[in-house]
Amino acid sequence: METTVISVIFDGTKVLMLQYSDYKPGPKQSIEGYWGTPGGRMESGETPEQAMRREIFEETGIEVGPLTKVREEDVEYAIDGQVRHSIVFACRKPAGELKIRLSDEHTDHRWVDISDLDDYRLFSHGKAWIMAAYELMK
Repeated sequence: METTVISVIFDGTKVLMLQYSDYKPGPKQSIEGYWGTPGGRMESGETPEQAMRREIFEETGIEVGPLTKVREEDVEYAIDGQVRHSIVFACRKPAGELKIRLSDEHTDHRWVDISDLDDYRLFSHGKAWIMAAYELMK
């Protein structure tokens, strides 16, 4: 089973959200317009923490401090119907001003207050992962 890593990066009660481009990771549907947090597939030889740091840097251009594991679970992804072992991490925004550099997979980013998550088109498991991370990090 493939393993994915997902990050939830907090700045107080705000979380870094990325909007997907027309990038198509699977044959079932485009994820264009959806919002999510940095993450992706773990590569051979990586630890989950190494994969998470790599994905955050590839998708945003930022390096983060300590990672806290929030949960692990097997999840069916609607984009391709595959079940993946998913590991969710949380961390805090690095100090200072950040310059977010988006990958080709994304068109926009926002720091979204957790009270406003329902205003965004998220994947079915996205809000639950963000809220679990928030409960652990507050």
